[in-house]
Amino acid sequence: MPGRTPGYDPRMTIPGSAGERALQERLGTARRARGFYENQMLDRLNPAMREFIGRQEMMWVATADAHGDCDCSFRAGPIGFVRAIDERRVAYPEYRGNGVLASLGNITENAHVGLLFLDFFGSTVGLHVNGRARALENPELLREPTVGDEAWVALFAAGGQYAERWVVVDVDEAYIHCAKHVPLLAKREKHIDWGTDDVQKKGGDAFGAKAEPRPWTWAAPAPTPLRAAPLLEGCTDEEIRAVAEIAVEVSFVAGEELVRQGEPVARFLVLLAGRAEVRKGKNAVNVIGAGDFVGEIGLVSRSPATATVTALEPVQALAVTTLAFRALLRRVPSLTDRVLEALAARTAR
Repeated sequence: MPGRTPGYDPRMTIPGSAGERALQERLGTARRARGFYENQMLDRLNPAMREFIGRQEMMWVATADAHGDCDCSFRAGPIGFVRAIDERRVAYPEYRGNGVLASLGNITENAHVGLLFLDFFGSTVGLHVNGRARALENPELLREPTVGDEAWVALFAAGGQYAERWVVVDVDEAYIHCAKHVPLLAKREKHIDWGTDDVQKKGGDAFGAKAEPRPWTWAAPAPTPLRAAPLLEGCTDEEIRAVAEIAVEVSFVAGEELVRQGEPVARFLVLLAGRAEVRKGKNAVNVIGAGDFVGEIGLVSRSPATATVTALEPVQALAVTTLAFRALLRRVPSLTDRVLEALAARTAR
């Protein structure tokens, strides 16, 4: 398979790595390889390639970390879930998975990726797309100035289920995967629970790995501060973990407002360190610190903040945005039940 060395320049006159060209000379395949480079490989996606990608519902993603340790991961979605934005860029959604984030983790260290599409149900032809990837959170993708309106409609239609974030790949090279060894398969109906955390629906312990010894150990993680929020009372550990996965650490300098009275509440904050003053109008009514929380009602209500909270010193907090939380409620219905129970209990007090 053609490959690239770090620092690959798509303008180079000879494609492929030095290693593959040396082997071609030694094994006598240089002439055949040059025919492939000149007839089957491009430094971009032509219209036929873009149309091919738009018909696919599965893909393999190959990545490596900074040390060269590799991972190959399978991706699937509705037909067209991967989109060619233009001849130089491909975008695909990242759906909720097992939380390992192996591919994205590698991309943060080493942007080079290899995508493979195989048409098992038609031509049995495949397409390789190699390039450099970057992850974009949904708000970042919305701010991407070079994505046109037509591509926008296609991207979010192709996302199908809720996309937690997107990966955009800048294309370095694209080329065919030979059809001769690819089997022609018949598709059968299968119900798919997109984004489920149900272990059995995800395959259970199919390989019996759970009871096997392993060389790594770690201490149990400290309980998340989210557990202390009254709105999440009664949530299972799994549901709390689902909330923790959408939480991010944020910081505030002394004098900075965490929320302002009368304005919409955009996020729920659990203080991890530092102190903040709570004021209603001109009156200081409380000082809060580590373990206290701000704005939890904004997760389920559009009511404005009832007080202004200002950092008295540098503050670290765990933040969950209202948009992310509401999307999580759609994906984890049991969490909705827990929140409604907590709200009912508070109303009854």
